[in-house]
Amino acid sequence: MPVWRGESLLGKTITVQAEQGFGDIFMFARFLPFLKVMGAKKLVVLAVPALIPLLGQMECIDQLTNMTEEGPAHECDYWVGSMSLPYY
Repeated sequence: MPVWRGESLLGKTITVQAEQGFGDIFMFARFLPFLKVMGAKKLVVLAVPALIPLLGQMECIDQLTNMTEEGPAHECDYWVGSMSLPYY
């Protein structure tokens, strides 16, 4: 799927891959709600299983998964790494 480079998200779906260690994931999670504000129809977050219960409390996330080879993370219009979110 294409990498998101700041294009309009109106009506689109996007997968965010949680990157690096837990501290970085928590720090960059604050940018996830902005994807919905930018018009994302569906927000999928790809994260390690240990973080799914915690990240699952964020209302902006539509689906959490750890499936890297198939599933909802691959059914999106765009993909972006969490550490790239501040740039857009």
